[in-house]
Amino acid sequence: MKKFLSVTAVLLGAASFACLAAETVYKWTDESGVVHFSDRPVPNAAAEEMRVAPSVPPPDEEDEDAAGAEGEEDAGAEAPASEEDRQAAMEEQRRKVREQNCQIARQTLQHNESLGRMYRVEANGERVFLSDEEREMVLARSREDVEKWCD
Repeated sequence: MKKFLSVTAVLLGAASFACLAAETVYKWTDESGVVHFSDRPVPNAAAEEMRVAPSVPPPDEEDEDAAGAEGEEDAGAEAPASEEDRQAAMEEQRRKVREQNCQIARQTLQHNESLGRMYRVEANGERVFLSDEEREMVLARSREDVEKWCD
């Protein structure tokens, strides 16, 4: 509970500071009707003064985890279900990443196999063609990636 209160206090303090840190922005329209914004007033222009507060970033995952951990202590019986849901969501995300990596690995292998000659581009922009041994190493690496990511 102490951690939850300290996180809440920090977030409220940051929000208050953001309000104090509001900046003045000047808005005006030129002769051709184009709207401009500046941090300084423009001489010889009817500028409208505006107060703009910087945006507040979303809380870190650590803050959310800490708040969630505090809530789990108070919830008692609900903790296992939410932990199971969290694990299931993480597993689903891992599955999607693995599926994407598999697709990329297969496309890369197909591309590499379709190339007759392979080359790399040096820092000066010059093409250097790979030897047959280097080409086979690239293909072997591509095949290993497919084996690694695809079931």
